[in-house]
Amino acid sequence: MHNYVVVVDSEDFKLTNEVDEAHWYSIEEARKQIKQGSLAHSFLERYLKKQH
Repeated sequence: MHNYVVVVDSEDFKLTNEVDEAHWYSIEEARKQIKQGSLAHSFLERYLKKQH
């Protein structure tokens, strides 16, 4: 599993052959999509706490 946080100036990008699939999610959307108690949820919440 890979978790990335990305800050971009534009959502206009093209995938290369190094990436099979990518999606943009707002923080609210990510919280809805990620299973509570999962490693991904833990990663997101830790990251958000560091940002505030």
